[in-house]
Amino acid sequence: MLHQRFVPFLVVGAAVAVICGGISQGGPGAAAEKAKDKAAPKDVKPAERFTAPKGLLESLPAARATKAAKAAPTPSGGYLFYMNNAVNYPGGCTLNNSEGSTQISVYASHISWRYAVNSEDVVSPTGDGGPAGGGWQYPNANRFGIVIYQGGNYWNVTSTDPNNPTVITGISNTTPVGVAVNDTTGNYGDNWGSFDLYLRRDN
Repeated sequence: MLHQRFVPFLVVGAAVAVICGGISQGGPGAAAEKAKDKAAPKDVKPAERFTAPKGLLESLPAARATKAAKAAPTPSGGYLFYMNNAVNYPGGCTLNNSEGSTQISVYASHISWRYAVNSEDVVSPTGDGGPAGGGWQYPNANRFGIVIYQGGNYWNVTSTDPNNPTVITGISNTTPVGVAVNDTTGNYGDNWGSFDLYLRRDN
């Protein structure tokens, strides 16, 4: 069963500030049970280990990323847990406490969002799996997929498996990364839903 969840937002004049989801520990407890409930069936092949190809790095369109809540101490397994990440803003969320490493591993869970009122549910981190064209916020990344970005670079998130996460290399260890979904430029306002993200600093 898909769990539909809405991301709250504040409206101040013409400015919209997305309130990103909270961050908590993984491992034993509610977060771990939640992830366990959504684990892929045993007969499904785990996502392949992924390192972004050189051709994926593109110029990032100007967008002000909103800040998520501060991360809790690193949970069991080394992953930080970012809950209810926004899908209705091009800059998505800044993942606080994600800095300090030149390589990170990430995977997504509880993916359930729509890019239009009557669209189908997006339930995969890769969206529809096809490369986006020039009219998209993150060209060459997956259409309606989850994207990790930093500065002018961004990478696809492809995994939902903590044992085979998406591995991202070549990032700066002095600034945090951000996470967003890829949609056509200027068409984020009708998006709704959210997704969770787990991030591990590898070095």
